[in-house]
This record gives sequence, C-alpha cells and structure tokens, in this order.
Amino acid sequence: MKALTADQVAAELGRSKEWLYDNHKRLTRDKKMPRPIVDGGTLAWNAAQFYAWLDRDLPKDQKAMAAALRAVHAAAIAAYGGHNPRAGDEDAEIERWKAGLDRRYGGH
Repeated sequence: MKALTADQVAAELGRSKEWLYDNHKRLTRDKKMPRPIVDGGTLAWNAAQFYAWLDRDLPKDQKAMAAALRAVHAAAIAAYGGHNPRAGDEDAEIERWKAGLDRRYGGH
C-alpha cells in the first residue's frame, strides 16, 4: 500500500509540515487520525487509512467520488511525468482547503 509523506498529509490538511509534526499526536488522540508509520526515519501515513479517515463523514456516494477523483488526479499527474500542469492554481486551491478545514475542525 502506498504511503503518504508528511508533506503530502500536511497538504491534504491544508497545513504546513511543521504544523503536522506539532499536532499529529493530538489529531491521533482527539480526532482519531491514523497513527503514522516511520518511513526512512520520517513520518508517513498509510494512504488508504489516511483517506478513509479524511473521508469518514462523507456519505457513501461521495466517498466513492473522492476516491475516484484522487485516482484520476494521480493518473493525470503521472501522465505529465509528475508535473502538475495546474501548479499556478495551487495557492488558491490550498487556501480554499484551509478555509474548509478551519470551518470543519475549528482552525488552530
């Protein structure tokens, strides 16, 4: 199973890697986020477990849609040799995700 790096998990949460390192134990304890694994001396997360946790409150059909969108996104990135052709839109996308997460988890 694929592992997500701390950078990837932080990006999914709309936070910095430093924030994740400072808060992952609280998230694990209080929000039931999956425990990280150690991958080469750094923290990483099992992708299936992390995404199941992230999507836990979605209705079943939306969980399937989220999984499909992630798969399409991964395939599109792979088709571009790992380069995101929409990288210029990334900052706005991150800000939208941060705002949504702040609404959902009460921003810290």
